[in-house]
Amino acid sequence: MNGAQAILSQAAAAEARDGARYDLMETMAFDPLDGVRLLDLHMDRLAASAAALGFAFDRHGARNELQAATFRLRVPSRIRMLVSPRGSVAIEVRAHRTWPDAIMRVAVVRCPAPADDPRLMHKTTDRSIYRAALKAGGTYEVLMTDASGFLTEGCFSSIFVERGDRLVTPPLTRGLLPGILRRSLIEQGHAVEGDLRPYDLENGFYIGNASRGMVAAQKVAVGG
Repeated sequence: MNGAQAILSQAAAAEARDGARYDLMETMAFDPLDGVRLLDLHMDRLAASAAALGFAFDRHGARNELQAATFRLRVPSRIRMLVSPRGSVAIEVRAHRTWPDAIMRVAVVRCPAPADDPRLMHKTTDRSIYRAALKAGGTYEVLMTDASGFLTEGCFSSIFVERGDRLVTPPLTRGLLPGILRRSLIEQGHAVEGDLRPYDLENGFYIGNASRGMVAAQKVAVGG
Protein backbone atom coordinates (compact mmCIF):
# COMPACT_ATOMS: atom_id res chain seq x y z
CA MET A 1 0.00 0.00 0.00
CA ASN A 2 1.45 3.37 -0.97
CA GLY A 3 1.26 6.59 1.00
CA ALA A 4 -1.86 7.79 -0.81
CA GLN A 5 -3.90 4.76 0.13
CA ALA A 6 -2.48 4.75 3.65
CA ILE A 7 -3.93 8.21 4.30
CA LEU A 8 -7.38 7.24 3.08
CA SER A 9 -9.38 5.74 5.97
CA GLN A 10 -11.92 2.98 5.38
CA ALA A 11 -14.70 5.36 6.38
CA ALA A 12 -13.56 7.98 3.87
CA ALA A 13 -13.32 5.36 1.14
CA ALA A 14 -16.83 4.12 1.85
CA GLU A 15 -18.20 7.65 1.83
CA ALA A 16 -16.47 8.40 -1.46
CA ARG A 17 -17.75 5.20 -3.03
CA ASP A 18 -21.34 5.42 -1.82
CA GLY A 19 -21.68 9.05 -2.86
CA ALA A 20 -19.66 8.74 -6.06
CA ARG A 21 -20.75 11.14 -8.76
CA TYR A 22 -17.55 10.82 -10.71
CA ASP A 23 -15.46 8.41 -12.74
CA LEU A 24 -11.82 7.48 -12.35
CA MET A 25 -9.70 9.14 -15.02
CA GLU A 26 -6.29 8.72 -16.62
CA THR A 27 -4.77 11.10 -19.17
CA MET A 28 -2.05 9.46 -21.25
CA ALA A 29 0.36 10.39 -24.02
CA PHE A 30 0.26 8.28 -27.18
CA ASP A 31 3.13 8.13 -29.65
CA PRO A 32 2.77 6.25 -32.97
CA LEU A 33 6.12 4.50 -32.44
CA ASP A 34 6.07 3.92 -28.69
CA GLY A 35 2.37 3.48 -28.04
CA VAL A 36 0.97 4.75 -24.74
CA ARG A 37 3.83 6.01 -22.62
CA LEU A 38 4.13 4.68 -19.07
CA LEU A 39 1.06 2.53 -19.65
CA ASP A 40 1.76 0.07 -16.82
CA LEU A 41 2.04 2.91 -14.32
CA HIS A 42 -1.29 4.36 -15.49
CA MET A 43 -2.92 0.94 -15.10
CA ASP A 44 -1.35 0.54 -11.65
CA ARG A 45 -2.85 3.83 -10.51
CA LEU A 46 -6.27 2.99 -11.87
CA ALA A 47 -6.22 -0.40 -10.16
CA ALA A 48 -5.10 1.10 -6.84
CA SER A 49 -7.76 3.83 -6.93
CA ALA A 50 -10.46 1.35 -7.93
CA ALA A 51 -9.55 -0.90 -4.99
CA ALA A 52 -9.43 2.00 -2.53
CA LEU A 53 -12.74 3.54 -3.65
CA GLY A 54 -14.66 0.33 -4.34
CA PHE A 55 -14.84 0.74 -8.13
CA ALA A 56 -14.91 -2.29 -10.41
CA PHE A 57 -11.89 -2.44 -12.72
CA ASP A 58 -10.82 -5.04 -15.28
CA ARG A 59 -7.21 -4.21 -16.08
CA HIS A 60 -6.97 -6.63 -19.01
CA GLY A 61 -10.24 -5.38 -20.48
CA ALA A 62 -9.16 -1.76 -20.12
CA ARG A 63 -5.92 -2.45 -21.98
CA ASN A 64 -7.85 -4.14 -24.78
CA GLU A 65 -10.16 -1.13 -25.09
CA LEU A 66 -7.13 1.14 -25.22
CA GLN A 67 -5.49 -0.95 -27.91
CA ALA A 68 -8.65 -0.83 -30.03
CA ALA A 69 -8.95 2.94 -29.62
CA THR A 70 -5.35 3.67 -30.62
CA PHE A 71 -4.74 0.96 -33.22
CA ARG A 72 -5.11 3.27 -36.23
CA LEU A 73 -3.63 6.44 -34.72
CA ARG A 74 -0.73 7.86 -36.72
CA VAL A 75 -0.04 11.11 -34.85
CA PRO A 76 0.89 11.94 -31.25
CA SER A 77 -2.32 12.14 -29.24
CA ARG A 78 -3.73 12.66 -25.78
CA ILE A 79 -5.77 9.73 -24.54
CA ARG A 80 -8.31 10.09 -21.76
CA MET A 81 -9.65 6.91 -20.16
CA LEU A 82 -12.68 7.03 -17.85
CA VAL A 83 -13.73 4.16 -15.58
CA SER A 84 -17.19 4.25 -13.98
CA PRO A 85 -17.96 2.86 -10.51
CA ARG A 86 -19.32 -0.28 -12.19
CA GLY A 87 -16.23 -0.69 -14.33
CA SER A 88 -17.44 0.63 -17.69
CA VAL A 89 -14.59 2.09 -19.74
CA ALA A 90 -14.79 5.10 -22.05
CA ILE A 91 -11.86 6.38 -24.10
CA GLU A 92 -11.47 9.80 -25.68
CA VAL A 93 -8.76 10.62 -28.22
CA ARG A 94 -7.74 14.27 -28.41
CA ALA A 95 -5.00 16.35 -29.99
CA HIS A 96 -1.64 16.20 -28.25
CA ARG A 97 -1.22 19.14 -25.88
CA THR A 98 2.05 20.73 -24.76
CA TRP A 99 2.86 23.46 -22.26
CA PRO A 100 2.01 26.87 -23.78
CA ASP A 101 5.21 28.60 -22.58
CA ALA A 102 8.87 27.60 -22.28
CA ILE A 103 8.83 28.93 -18.70
CA MET A 104 5.45 28.69 -17.03
CA ARG A 105 4.33 31.50 -14.71
CA VAL A 106 2.69 29.81 -11.73
CA ALA A 107 0.87 31.22 -8.68
CA VAL A 108 0.63 29.48 -5.30
CA VAL A 109 -2.59 29.21 -3.26
CA ARG A 110 -3.76 27.20 -0.28
CA CYS A 111 -5.51 23.96 -1.20
CA PRO A 112 -9.27 24.41 -0.74
CA ALA A 113 -9.65 20.89 0.71
CA PRO A 114 -8.14 18.99 3.67
CA ALA A 115 -5.18 16.70 2.99
CA ASP A 116 -7.24 13.54 3.60
CA ASP A 117 -9.85 14.36 0.94
CA PRO A 118 -9.94 11.29 -1.37
CA ARG A 119 -10.24 13.54 -4.43
CA LEU A 120 -6.67 14.71 -3.86
CA MET A 121 -5.28 11.18 -3.89
CA HIS A 122 -7.23 9.68 -6.79
CA LYS A 123 -7.58 11.15 -10.27
CA THR A 124 -11.28 11.52 -11.01
CA THR A 125 -13.63 13.58 -13.12
CA ASP A 126 -14.56 15.60 -10.02
CA ARG A 127 -12.17 18.51 -10.57
CA SER A 128 -13.94 20.99 -8.29
CA ILE A 129 -10.97 21.33 -5.91
CA TYR A 130 -8.64 22.14 -8.78
CA ARG A 131 -11.08 24.49 -10.50
CA ALA A 132 -11.36 26.48 -7.28
CA ALA A 133 -7.57 26.67 -6.94
CA LEU A 134 -7.13 27.74 -10.57
CA LYS A 135 -9.75 30.45 -10.13
CA ALA A 136 -8.05 31.70 -6.96
CA GLY A 137 -4.57 31.71 -8.50
CA GLY A 138 -5.42 33.22 -11.85
CA THR A 139 -2.57 31.59 -13.79
CA TYR A 140 -2.61 28.78 -16.37
CA GLU A 141 -1.36 26.35 -13.72
CA VAL A 142 -1.56 26.91 -9.97
CA LEU A 143 0.38 25.20 -7.19
CA MET A 144 -1.21 24.42 -3.84
CA THR A 145 -0.05 24.28 -0.23
CA ASP A 146 -1.53 22.30 2.65
CA ALA A 147 -2.78 23.74 5.94
CA SER A 148 0.79 23.78 7.29
CA GLY A 149 2.13 25.77 4.35
CA PHE A 150 3.94 22.92 2.62
CA LEU A 151 3.67 22.57 -1.15
CA THR A 152 1.61 19.65 -2.42
CA GLU A 153 1.05 19.73 -6.19
CA GLY A 154 -0.26 21.68 -9.14
CA CYS A 155 -3.82 21.41 -10.39
CA PHE A 156 -2.65 19.12 -13.20
CA SER A 157 1.05 18.69 -12.58
CA SER A 158 3.61 17.54 -10.02
CA ILE A 159 6.22 19.88 -8.53
CA PHE A 160 9.98 19.34 -8.80
CA VAL A 161 12.78 21.44 -7.31
CA GLU A 162 16.36 20.77 -8.37
CA ARG A 163 18.82 20.04 -5.56
CA GLY A 164 22.22 18.84 -6.65
CA ASP A 165 21.84 16.03 -9.14
CA ARG A 166 18.30 15.12 -8.10
CA LEU A 167 14.82 16.57 -8.11
CA VAL A 168 12.82 16.92 -4.90
CA THR A 169 9.05 16.46 -5.06
CA PRO A 170 6.50 16.72 -2.21
CA PRO A 171 5.70 13.45 -0.37
CA LEU A 172 2.35 11.71 -0.83
CA THR A 173 1.70 12.09 2.89
CA ARG A 174 1.03 15.80 2.24
CA GLY A 175 -2.17 14.86 0.40
CA LEU A 176 -1.60 14.78 -3.34
CA LEU A 177 -2.04 12.66 -6.42
CA PRO A 178 0.59 9.97 -7.01
CA GLY A 179 1.57 11.42 -10.38
CA ILE A 180 2.74 9.07 -13.12
CA LEU A 181 5.70 11.19 -14.24
CA ARG A 182 6.54 11.70 -10.57
CA ARG A 183 6.56 7.95 -9.88
CA SER A 184 8.62 7.24 -12.99
CA LEU A 185 11.30 9.76 -11.99
CA ILE A 186 11.44 8.42 -8.42
CA GLU A 187 11.76 4.82 -9.60
CA GLN A 188 14.56 5.79 -11.99
CA GLY A 189 16.44 7.53 -9.18
CA HIS A 190 16.06 10.99 -10.70
CA ALA A 191 13.74 12.32 -7.97
CA VAL A 192 13.20 11.88 -4.24
CA GLU A 193 10.41 12.88 -1.88
CA GLY A 194 10.95 15.83 0.43
CA ASP A 195 9.00 18.65 2.00
CA LEU A 196 8.99 21.91 0.07
CA ARG A 197 7.71 25.37 0.92
CA PRO A 198 6.92 28.25 -1.47
CA TYR A 199 10.28 29.91 -0.76
CA ASP A 200 11.98 26.83 -2.24
CA LEU A 201 10.60 27.93 -5.61
CA GLU A 202 12.36 31.29 -5.69
CA ASN A 203 15.27 30.17 -7.89
CA GLY A 204 13.10 28.32 -10.38
CA PHE A 205 11.57 24.87 -10.46
CA TYR A 206 9.80 22.43 -12.75
CA ILE A 207 6.26 21.19 -13.15
CA GLY A 208 5.21 18.21 -15.19
CA ASN A 209 2.87 15.33 -15.88
CA ALA A 210 2.93 12.17 -17.96
CA SER A 211 0.86 13.67 -20.77
CA ARG A 212 2.76 16.93 -21.39
CA GLY A 213 6.18 16.15 -19.92
CA MET A 214 8.21 18.55 -17.79
CA VAL A 215 8.65 22.30 -18.15
CA ALA A 216 10.55 25.02 -16.29
CA ALA A 217 8.46 27.34 -14.12
CA GLN A 218 8.69 30.47 -12.02
CA LYS A 219 6.55 31.59 -9.11
CA VAL A 220 4.47 34.73 -9.59
CA ALA A 221 1.95 36.63 -7.49
CA VAL A 222 -1.67 35.50 -7.48
CA GLY A 223 -3.31 36.80 -10.63
CA GLY A 224 0.07 37.20 -12.34
